[in-house]
Amino acid sequence: MCPGEIVHHKNRNKLDNSPGNLQVFPNQTEHDKYHKQTDLWFKLSRKSFRRIRRIRW
Repeated sequence: MCPGEIVHHKNRNKLDNSPGNLQVFPNQTEHDKYHKQTDLWFKLSRKSFRRIRRIRW
């Protein structure tokens, strides 16, 4: 890796360092942009899952 590069764990598990789970960003700014684009979807997905789980159980 080059100085300043950031490793992102796709499945959000920092203990899972398998190559398919890692994505390298050139810098923290690009990593932050990625999270701004994807975190809302991730949060909404989790809320929906919890809601569905409550209904089912």
